[in-house]
Amino acid sequence: MINDHFWLDEDLYRHSSDGLRIGFDLYINLPEDIMPVSIIDFCARAGFETNALSLDFFEKSTQKFELHFIQSDQTILSKAGNKYTIFYESERELNGFITNLAAVSMTGKVQDPISIRSLDEIWSYSGFGYSHEASPERSLSMNIKIDPLLVDREGLISLSCFAARISLLHTHIQLPLLNAEDERHILFEIKESETNELILQKSNTLLLECNKTNLSAVVRSLTTSKHWSEGGSFAWWSKKMEIDNRLQPIEIDSAPILHEKWTNTGEVNELLTLIDSKKKELSGEVIVFISKDKRVRESLVEKLQTIAPSVEKWTIVNSFKPGYCWIEETVIPELKDKKESITSIKVVAKKEVPTDNLELPIRWLQEMYPIDHLLSSSFNLPLSDIKLDLSEAQDETYSVYIKTSANSEWRETHSFSVLTSTVPYVDHERVATPTTSGIFVRGNTKWSETIQTDRERFYLYYLQHILPKLENLVLPAAMGQGYTSPLFKRIEIDVWMNEEERELGIDQERISSLEALHEDLYFNTLDYFDYLGERTTGKGYNAPGGIVPLMHLSDETTPKAEIKVYGWHQCSTPLPITSSLSFTNEGHLETASMNYENKVIDVPIKPFDSPETSYHPDVDKELTNPNVFIKYADFSFEGHPIPVFEWFQSTGADFVSTHKLSIYRKTIFIEAGHHANEVSSTPAVFELIKKLDDNYGDTWRSHLNIVSIPASNPDGFTLLQRLVNEHPKWKHHAARYNAVGLEFAHIRWQETIFGEANVFPEVMRRWAPDIIIDDHGIPSHEWVQPFAGYNSPPRFPVSYFLPSAKLYGIGRTAECEELAIHKSNLNTLVHAVNDEFDKTKIADMNRYWRNRFELYGNRWLPDVFPLETSENINFYTQMSVTPTYSAVGIFRYPSWVAADIISEAADEVVYDEELRDCIEAHCIFNFAIVKRIIHADIHPIREGNKLFRQRPLKL
Repeated sequence: MINDHFWLDEDLYRHSSDGLRIGFDLYINLPEDIMPVSIIDFCARAGFETNALSLDFFEKSTQKFELHFIQSDQTILSKAGNKYTIFYESERELNGFITNLAAVSMTGKVQDPISIRSLDEIWSYSGFGYSHEASPERSLSMNIKIDPLLVDREGLISLSCFAARISLLHTHIQLPLLNAEDERHILFEIKESETNELILQKSNTLLLECNKTNLSAVVRSLTTSKHWSEGGSFAWWSKKMEIDNRLQPIEIDSAPILHEKWTNTGEVNELLTLIDSKKKELSGEVIVFISKDKRVRESLVEKLQTIAPSVEKWTIVNSFKPGYCWIEETVIPELKDKKESITSIKVVAKKEVPTDNLELPIRWLQEMYPIDHLLSSSFNLPLSDIKLDLSEAQDETYSVYIKTSANSEWRETHSFSVLTSTVPYVDHERVATPTTSGIFVRGNTKWSETIQTDRERFYLYYLQHILPKLENLVLPAAMGQGYTSPLFKRIEIDVWMNEEERELGIDQERISSLEALHEDLYFNTLDYFDYLGERTTGKGYNAPGGIVPLMHLSDETTPKAEIKVYGWHQCSTPLPITSSLSFTNEGHLETASMNYENKVIDVPIKPFDSPETSYHPDVDKELTNPNVFIKYADFSFEGHPIPVFEWFQSTGADFVSTHKLSIYRKTIFIEAGHHANEVSSTPAVFELIKKLDDNYGDTWRSHLNIVSIPASNPDGFTLLQRLVNEHPKWKHHAARYNAVGLEFAHIRWQETIFGEANVFPEVMRRWAPDIIIDDHGIPSHEWVQPFAGYNSPPRFPVSYFLPSAKLYGIGRTAECEELAIHKSNLNTLVHAVNDEFDKTKIADMNRYWRNRFELYGNRWLPDVFPLETSENINFYTQMSVTPTYSAVGIFRYPSWVAADIISEAADEVVYDEELRDCIEAHCIFNFAIVKRIIHADIHPIREGNKLFRQRPLKL
C-alpha cells in the first residue's frame, strides 16, 4: 500500500546538495470544514524524518507536493503526479488513518528520554528538554493531551508545528504524541481557561491554560521562540538571574582578609657589610655572587675595591644562572683574549647526587641552558662542536675544556663553583637547593660565605609567614571548598626587586629571575594547599584560589612586597526553576515566574542581545563571519558570554537538528584557549576555518561538521592582558586557570557557578562529536623554579623545562571494550598528522627542538624527559603523559567518542613570527585530522522509530 512507503519517498523532502534531507516539501491543504487533530502526529513524523525544518506545512509557497482531503466512501491515500489525496469516509476514520500513517514502521519504546525540570528547558542549548549526560541519541517520550473541542483550525496548525519542531530535535521518538494511551515521560496538557499561561505542575508535567481564541497565537509564539543562546529570548530570564547570582561573590569583594607589607635591607647591603667585616681576610680572587642586573653588579666593583683594596681580582657573577653568566662574562672574553684557534669546546657540569632535594641529577647542566648556542655563536663554531657532559668525579661545579687547531686533545681552561642555600619545600619533607648570593674567596685558602638573595628572603617570608596565616584564615573549609570552589578568591602578591631581566637573542630564551619567582610563587602555592589538603582531609586541595604574582622591576636595591588576600564568600546559588510563563492575548511571551529560594520571582521576558564584541580580539574579528553559526553556551564567572562557532553546511531552514547532522556527517569538536596563556590556539581555529572555506567549502561541509570553543577561558584571558602589560614575554602560568584559580575542566558536568565549565558539556550534548581536539601550549622558553628544584614543578610527572617541539601531539585512549578501536584510530591519526607535517617548516622546527630536548634532558633522564617520536612530530600515545580525570571526553563516553587528541604548541607567550609559526603548527595538526576524517565511512541506520549509526567511528 502507498501509505507503507509514504515516508520513504525521497521526493517528499527538500535536500542539500549531497542528498541530506533538510525539509519537508509538502503543502498540507487543510480544509476549513474538518479538524483532523491527528495531523499533529503527521507533522511530528515529518519533523522526525528530516534533519532541518521550516514550519511551512500549511503555507502554500514553493512546495513540490500537496496533500488534499476529500470525503469519499472509503479511506485511502492516493497519489497522482505531485498531488497526494486522503479520501476519507468520516472525520473519525480520517483521524485514525492519519494516526496510523504517522506511525507506520515506528515500532518500539524509547529509552532514557529527555526530561523537563523547568519550563526554561523546553527549548535548550542542545535542542529540547534536559539531559545531564551527552549522548548521540535523543529520545522523546511525550503525550500532548488535549480536548479536540478546544482546538480550532489555527490552533491545530500551531500545535502541528509545535510537534514537528520537537520531533525534529530527536533521534528516537514514540508515536503517537497526541492523546497517547500508554504512559509517557512528559505530559503536555492543554486546558481551557481565561488565562494564557504555561504551568509546570511538577517535573515533566506541563499544563497550558488558555482559551480557544488565543490557543493558536500562544502555541505559535512558543513554537517559534528561539533560545537565548542564538539571540532569542527563550530562557534568557533564568539565565540572566543565574548570571546575576554568580556575580554576587564578585560584587561583595571588598577589603582583603589579609593585607601584609614586607621590606628588607636587601642582599646588596648585606654583601657590603660582609665584605667590610671580612676585608682583612680577603686576598687573591674574590668571586661575588649577587642576584642583580648587570648595571648594579658593575657599580659594585668600585665600592668593593674601596672597602677591600687587598683583593687582586673581583669577579661579580649573577647568582641566578651563575654558570651561564660566568661563561658569558668571564670565560668567553678570556678565551678570546688568548687568540687561540679553538676548534671545539666542552663544558662539564657536576652531576648532582640524589638526596632528599628536589633537583635533578642534571640540574647544573640545566642551569647553563642554552650555553651551547652562546659558545657556538661566540666562536663561530657549529653546534656539533660544542660538547656538554656530566661528571660525578669533579669537585668544581663547572669545568671548561677546549681543543685547538694546534692541539686536538682536551685541555681544561677554566673551572668554577657556585654557592647554594637550602630552602624547605612546601611539603615539609623535601628541600630545594637554589643558587644563592655570597662570596667565594680564592686566595691563600679557599672559603665561602653565603647571603640570601632578595628572592629567597621574600620567598621564605611568604612560605613561613603568609601561607600559614592564610591557612588559618581559610580553614576549616565549607563543603566543596578547595575542590569545586576556592578557599579564597585570590591572593595578589606585588613584589618590587632589582633583578636581571633580558632577552638572550637565542630562540625565545631570556634570563629573568623575577619570572622564575613568579612561577615559584604560583606553583608552590598550589602545591602548598595540595599538601595541606592531603594532611587535613586525605585529599589535596586542587582549587585554593586565584594566585596572582605581580613582579615589578625596580632600580632600588632594597626589595619590598605587598600581599593582599581576598576572601571567598561561599554562597548557595541554586538554579531558578521556571514554574510558569504568561502570554499576552496576541500570544507574545510576557512574564516568567521563577521559584528561587522559597520565593516566586516574576520577570518580564526580554531577548538576549548578542554582543558585538568579546573579550578576545581574535574572536572579535570573526563575530561577523558569514560562514559560521555562532551560539553562546554560557557565561564565565566574571560575566563574559562564551561563544561557540559552528561550521557546517547551511540548510536554509528555520530549525536544525544537530544530533541528526552528527548521524549523517562526522563531527569534530575543537576546544582552544582553555589555558589563557597558551596564546596560539584561538587564532589557529579561525585560520583552520578560513583554510577550509577558501579551499574546500561546501564540498567538505557535506561530509563534516566542525564545532569549536575558540576561547574557552575569558577570565583567564582578562588576567593575562593585565600581566602582559608589564611583562609581555613571560610564560604567565598564573593566567592558565579561571578568575579564582580553578582548573574548570575538573568540574565539568557538575552544578557550578563557573559557567566556563559548562560550555564543553553543552557542546557535547548538542553535537555528540566523533573526534575531540584539545589545543594547548607549552612554554616557549626555559621554565625554571629555583625554589622547587630548578626544574618545572614537581606536580608534573614529566619535565617541561624546555620545549621538546614546536608542536607535539598526545593521544588518549580509554580502558574499555572499545580500546582496540581507540588505539587503531589513534594510530591512524598519528600517521595522518605526521604525513601532513612532511616537508614543512614546522617539521624542521620539531626536529630542532627534539635535538635540544635530547641534548639537555632525554639522553640523561629519558623517563623525566620522554620522547615518543614520528619522523616529523613527537606524538605521545602512552597514558602516563596525559591527565586522566573523568571529565575528559573519551573517558566519559568511550562507547561513542572515537578519538580524543591534544596538541601542544610552544606558545607561552609569543608574538609576531613565533606566534605565526605556532598558529601554523596548530592549523596543520588540526587540518590533518579533518582531512583524515573526511574519508572515514559512516552508515546511518534506521530501525523502526530510531535513527543512529555505529559508534565509535572507525578511521
